[in-house]
Amino acid sequence: RMSTRRVFVARHGIRQDFEDPLWKSSAEDPTDSPLSASGHEQAQHLAQYLKQNANIKFILCSPYLRTLQTAKPTADAFGIPIFVEFGLSEGLGVNATHEPITPEKVQWHAFNIDKSYTTACNAKFRESGTEIHERVMPVIERVEGLEFADGDVLLVTHAITKISVVRGFCRDVSIPAFPGTCTLTELYKTEDTPTWEYKDLCSHVFLPSGLEYPWGFNEDAQTKIEAEFGGYEKWPSPSLGRNAK
Repeated sequence: RMSTRRVFVARHGIRQDFEDPLWKSSAEDPTDSPLSASGHEQAQHLAQYLKQNANIKFILCSPYLRTLQTAKPTADAFGIPIFVEFGLSEGLGVNATHEPITPEKVQWHAFNIDKSYTTACNAKFRESGTEIHERVMPVIERVEGLEFADGDVLLVTHAITKISVVRGFCRDVSIPAFPGTCTLTELYKTEDTPTWEYKDLCSHVFLPSGLEYPWGFNEDAQTKIEAEFGGYEKWPSPSLGRNAK
């Protein structure tokens, strides 16, 4: 049969500071919110959906606590470790007041993390939307280079980064997306398709509470990205790995 590869891209679940505005005032690290109770519920629904509809062999996850907490139920369901990928970190924007998370702040001990994985790239301080689109490309190339038989990949990240990742796989900077918390995008590629294509864009069919906290690039930001971003000529679309099924 024809080889098909699938990559699922999820945004983290609902953050504690979305539902509890006072959390930051007493938090040890107010820049790294955990999931709220409803965010943990979303992560469980995500895991249940993927267990029924996918065969996840690799999980690449942003180093933030809320993304690791979102990935954990799926990692547990498939009995696999998490690869921490700093290239999937939050896109804090040009007006950021704090630096991206560093390895010293990651809660390595709290999750089943494969520490042998080497991150493909790192986020920078005060990245523009265009820079985030460029930053995620080494991660995409890393995923495209994974040789996995009969298996799928899950990436767990943040709203702006998720949009940039989906566009990067599809090599199309104009894809419109406002992902809600824990929404899922399914990407696929066969030997016959020159680029990846998406089946579901920011699906929330598996979330009982529906679409919540959607976020994305506003019109001005999108116009600026399309004007600044040179396109994907530097990143030719891949051929399938020889072991892909």
